[in-house]
Amino acid sequence: MVSTWVGFDRTNATHFMHGISETGITALYKSEMSGILPTTKQTPFDEKSAQQIQESSGSQDNWLGQIQQNLQSGLNDTGSKLNQWYNDLKGLFGH
Repeated sequence: MVSTWVGFDRTNATHFMHGISETGITALYKSEMSGILPTTKQTPFDEKSAQQIQESSGSQDNWLGQIQQNLQSGLNDTGSKLNQWYNDLKGLFGH
C-alpha cells in the first residue's frame, strides 16, 4: 500500500500548493511506484474492495431503501406532530 501526502501542515495565503492537480500527483505517484515495484515480491492483493464487500453481502440496494424508509417515517412523525400542534392551537382559540 502506498500513501502520498503533498502540502503544508497549515495553509494560508502564502503557504499553499500551486499547480498540484491530477497531473502533478500522477507524475509523483508514477515516480514512487517505479522505484518501489521492482523491489517488491509482486504478491497478489487478496483484499476485497468496498464494492465487492457490498455486493457479496447482498445489501447493495438495501441502504437506499433504508434511507427512504427512515425519511418517510420522519416525515410521517413530523406531519402528525404538526397536526397535533395545529389542533392544540385551534383549541386555544375555541375552534
